[in-house]
Amino acid sequence: MSMETIVVMAHAMGRTLVLPPSQGVYLLRKDRDKQRVHFSFEDFYHMEQIGYEHDGLNIISMQEFLAREAMTGNLKNKTSGIAQFPPENRTDWDGMDPKTLKEYLRDVTLTPLDWKPEACLAAFPSDEGPEHFNELNGMMDQIKKDGFPKWQNFKDKPVDVDASSLERMREAVSRNIRDLCIYDENMQKAPVVHFMCYHKMRVRMLTHFYAFLYFEVRFYFCDCENIHFTSGERYWCASKPCCIWHLMTVHRTGGKTCGANGSSVITFGTRTKSSVPPLGS
Repeated sequence: MSMETIVVMAHAMGRTLVLPPSQGVYLLRKDRDKQRVHFSFEDFYHMEQIGYEHDGLNIISMQEFLAREAMTGNLKNKTSGIAQFPPENRTDWDGMDPKTLKEYLRDVTLTPLDWKPEACLAAFPSDEGPEHFNELNGMMDQIKKDGFPKWQNFKDKPVDVDASSLERMREAVSRNIRDLCIYDENMQKAPVVHFMCYHKMRVRMLTHFYAFLYFEVRFYFCDCENIHFTSGERYWCASKPCCIWHLMTVHRTGGKTCGANGSSVITFGTRTKSSVPPLGS
């Protein structure tokens, strides 16, 4: 779930997705002396193919990111403003303990700790500018004024995908969400946005993207026929292009078919993830 959510967020933000280095994966760390115990997402998913097939979605490795951005002095300490390099000037962290790398990334990137799926709805405005942020906040204020709906109100009768932005938001917050976390001007201007995973601070993207992300204007994410989220399997969709709101409706309430050939989508607990603007932009 975390990986799917981060992929969609990177695509929506128009940023390059930086994959975490290979490391120990939950429940796959046993028998170290008998088998490999360090894995990356590339070992399970066609990440390169996903990026290749979708315009606007760029995916690179952590090693490439550190070599291009960190070792060239582009990453600066948030407090001092001075260029800060990775621990021991290391760029290849595959199979290494990622603790010091994570700490480094938190020092040199924007790390939004308030983006918590259980507490807020990640909202993307229709355009840049404070007036569009105000539109989102205004819709939430109207929902608070009218009273928050219960999710049971939408069981077997979801809001139409062509409904107003307000009505779609009203349904989206019915899972007991009371606040918005907006992709605002501060985040849009940040060179690097790092979504950390730290259970002690209850910061992790362990959620379905169609329950967490909200777009004021419906956002077309993909042609389902060309996604390879499951190893060796192709997604298919009864009607294309398949937009995120269609996916939200389908997965939660049924309706038009949009799935993975009957097989479940398997994701693994993510560790370090960063999103950066496309290199050279």
